[in-house]
Amino acid sequence: MKNALILSHYHMKYAILFSLLIIFVACNNSDKLVSPDEKITVISADSSSQDSSKINNRTDAIWTYKFDSTIQDYKPFKQRAVLKDTLTAQMICSILNHTWPDIQVLVLKSSNDTLFVSIPQSDYLTQQMGTTGAMEYMVTATYSFTELKGIKYVSFDFNEGDHAVPGVYDRTSWDLKLQ
Repeated sequence: MKNALILSHYHMKYAILFSLLIIFVACNNSDKLVSPDEKITVISADSSSQDSSKINNRTDAIWTYKFDSTIQDYKPFKQRAVLKDTLTAQMICSILNHTWPDIQVLVLKSSNDTLFVSIPQSDYLTQQMGTTGAMEYMVTATYSFTELKGIKYVSFDFNEGDHAVPGVYDRTSWDLKLQ
């Protein structure tokens, strides 16, 4: 009886050690640890578009489209001042393409007070961003391009989709409240 008790105690000791070893190995998976050099991207659930992780660098943007809690609606917000005398359509095009890497806009020409632009690959804008995301892009692009001296309208050329339609837009194309 004494030998059976010693044997049982002996097995229990190894069972506990084996269990602790399993727990230690399972909890110490170094593949899931973040090194100090890695960047962590936090995506907020209340972002202004469905997939704001696709917005690369908002700090470069001239205009953004944000939710304003005082009016309980989205509105354009001028992020930074620009020198209209030195601003060009190509500069704005580069800013937009850097800010929105999945939507590459091309400047075609300007005529009188209208700038003509094209988005050759428009699937992301028209089919994948959702309505709010597409509106965010169209508003910020229109407001940014109309910062150009003498430009009041932007004529967008792209394939129509569920969330965005090509056409001529200006700052009054949307019922937006600027405060």
